[in-house]
Amino acid sequence: MASEPHAHGQELEQKENMSQGAGARSILGKTESESLLAQQERQRIMLAFLQAPAAPAPTAAAPPPARPVPPPTRPAPPTPGTPAGANEFSTEAQAKARCPTDTVVWVTLNSKIYHFAGTRYYGSTKNGAYMCEGDTAAAGMRAAKNETHP
Repeated sequence: MASEPHAHGQELEQKENMSQGAGARSILGKTESESLLAQQERQRIMLAFLQAPAAPAPTAAAPPPARPVPPPTRPAPPTPGTPAGANEFSTEAQAKARCPTDTVVWVTLNSKIYHFAGTRYYGSTKNGAYMCEGDTAAAGMRAAKNETHP
């Protein structure tokens, strides 16, 4: 019988352990479910945040719309190098069409000196034009001193 109380004591210990284990399981079960609910709530909040429309970014005040530029009322003055006078042409072909039998020359408009085809300054100075040689005398222009008539 001595072993019987000992066996009985073991049974009581096992029951006690089981009831404590069951209590622990129920506590763990509650904690796990609470943890799962908290996690689901965090996920729901995060999802709602990500799906919410973004607030517009603050912007600086927009500049006023630009006013349209009106077209010029008068023609622009000629730029240097653009023939503006009578009988002055921007291409050799235009001058040749004006005077097919006369010699076409390049006139430097600032100095009023003209150059013949094949010379260094023919068609190359900044402010110049092609002209018929016959029209140069009437405009007060002269041939370069170091050039000869072709």
